[in-house]
Amino acid sequence: MNGWIKIHRQLLSWEWYSCTNTTRVFIHLLLTASWRNARWQGVEIPRGSVFASPETLATATGLSRQQVRTVITRLKSTSEITTKSTSKGTLITLCNFKTYNSEETDSNQHFNQRDNQKLTSDQPAINQRLTTSEEGKKDKKDKNERTKAAKASSFDFSFPPEMPEQMKAALIRWQAHRREIKKPITATGWAALIADCLKCPATMEDAISKSILSGWQGLFPDPSKSTEPESAKSKPKTLPANWREIGQLRYGRDFSGVEIEQLTYDEFGDIQRDCRFYADNPEQLAADMAQADQLSPP
Repeated sequence: MNGWIKIHRQLLSWEWYSCTNTTRVFIHLLLTASWRNARWQGVEIPRGSVFASPETLATATGLSRQQVRTVITRLKSTSEITTKSTSKGTLITLCNFKTYNSEETDSNQHFNQRDNQKLTSDQPAINQRLTTSEEGKKDKKDKNERTKAAKASSFDFSFPPEMPEQMKAALIRWQAHRREIKKPITATGWAALIADCLKCPATMEDAISKSILSGWQGLFPDPSKSTEPESAKSKPKTLPANWREIGQLRYGRDFSGVEIEQLTYDEFGDIQRDCRFYADNPEQLAADMAQADQLSPP
């Protein structure tokens, strides 16, 4: 766009200058405001005014609509601008526009006149493009959601041949429950769930039924229902000092007062593997514990 505006170095001492978003929007308004009194579709556009909205300003400056609304509130609070609702939209007027755009030279007036005529004539087209852009974003979002749903529905929720029929029925109910609460099971989650169900079908079936009745997203198996094989007699007798925290994270129950010898063979093996993993990934332990707190039943 040809033409120019004047910006004095005193802008550096302006109270909003250090606020990047506010300065950005303010300068954009200076650049787009009409340099003279004009009319557009029967609406008066005073010198130093421009039709704009949070949506159009957000698109032009790269900010969010909420950030633009905050900027508009700030500029109004210090009397930098005023706003007026009209049948064609919101008219924003810069109160001290003449300070930045005084009487121009003939050449600058020529450029500003031509550019403002083009701006006002292009206003409907600009509004149309912005509307189309918003509709395009919504269509893209809807398309992405449909794609995710299609992927989830096409995922192969197959069962291994050795899976008991009663356990299959419980897993089908669990799939339906997770879809109902809009938390579908992922491929990785399904593989881990199948492994747990093959190892302790009775325990997992009970956990599934309990979580569905309670409306929970996670599963919280009761370790007291697990059976201990003979090989438990040969298990090691040592675990890291934080094994009780990791055990609670793994099984969703309090291990306070529980001794290592009281763990079942499966519990000991699971906790031991988890302890090794978290020893190598300490930051993951904090993240998983925070997530477990959110998923824990009341």
